[in-house]
Amino acid sequence: LAWGWQPSVDAASARSSLLAAALLHDVGKSEGEKGHHKTSFDMIRAHGNPLGWKPADLQRAAIVARFHRGALPTRKHKTLRDLLPNEQKGTIQMAAILRLANAMDTTHDGHIRRIQIESDQVRKKGSEALMIAAEGYSPLGSSAQTIAAERHLLETVLRRPVVIKPMSYRRLPTALSAR
Repeated sequence: LAWGWQPSVDAASARSSLLAAALLHDVGKSEGEKGHHKTSFDMIRAHGNPLGWKPADLQRAAIVARFHRGALPTRKHKTLRDLLPNEQKGTIQMAAILRLANAMDTTHDGHIRRIQIESDQVRKKGSEALMIAAEGYSPLGSSAQTIAAERHLLETVLRRPVVIKPMSYRRLPTALSAR
């Protein structure tokens, strides 16, 4: 992808796994808030495969959901250590994306309505920053600190800074008045 994420697994499987993890990452809350990311992992792994889903994609989604919060994923973690190196890398990349997305919805009030990857790359000390504009984001808002902390994993896997900023709107030129 243009902004620096090249999935280490095939793109269709990565997309399927990330979608499933995004949809299912909070199912563990049905058992209680505390440790729900671990419960989600167990519940997703125990669930049968929906029609049309590849078993490997759903199992990967379970691991991605496991790391949407809590401890950062490491290659030595028991859920990752048996995966091939490319699988480990891809799963950690997807967890980084879901982690940031989850932080953007930490208040569960829909205040961040959409995001956009900015095409203008900013040079900072020799590296390109990934610019993410978020509609409804405020650097002084209640979720800004959580978002700042959770972007760390994405910065680590991309090996470049991630900048979150409020979405700016370009005004359309006003019609010239008739003379």
